[in-house]
Amino acid sequence: MAVLVVSIWLLLDRDVAQHMIELDARLQEFYVTVYILLAVGIVMSLLGFMGCCGALRKSKCLLIAVKQYIEKSMYETVLSHYGRNNPYTETFDTIQRGLKCCGVKSYTDWLQSYYSTKAEDLPELGVGAGNVGRVPLSCCSDLGLREHDVNCGVT
Repeated sequence: MAVLVVSIWLLLDRDVAQHMIELDARLQEFYVTVYILLAVGIVMSLLGFMGCCGALRKSKCLLIAVKQYIEKSMYETVLSHYGRNNPYTETFDTIQRGLKCCGVKSYTDWLQSYYSTKAEDLPELGVGAGNVGRVPLSCCSDLGLREHDVNCGVT
């Protein structure tokens, strides 16, 4: 909800927008970013509302639909956007570190991803050196990072 409110405020308050653009010439795409924030805020609000309705009504169908939508979106991010698009990469890394998880369901989600199969310039930090695939550094636990700071996850 906060994302939605902030994006609406940024759209309506022209002084803030003008000040931001004056601060840095690279912010010419300011309004594009604000519209993206607005769309994300709307989607998040709708998903939150549907999740609350499903929980209140104890509607398994609605809760399953919300869960499947979120899983599908996250899996698409893993497959197509991670390693290509920096905001997606940073966001997914933050989620994985915060939840102490790897992938949407497991580390195997990464095996068919762009990151694992096409991103040759990215370092091998993953499931195995035998062309099995790789996972991002954010999949590694604190213990794994302490023991293998560069090759965490390599077997």
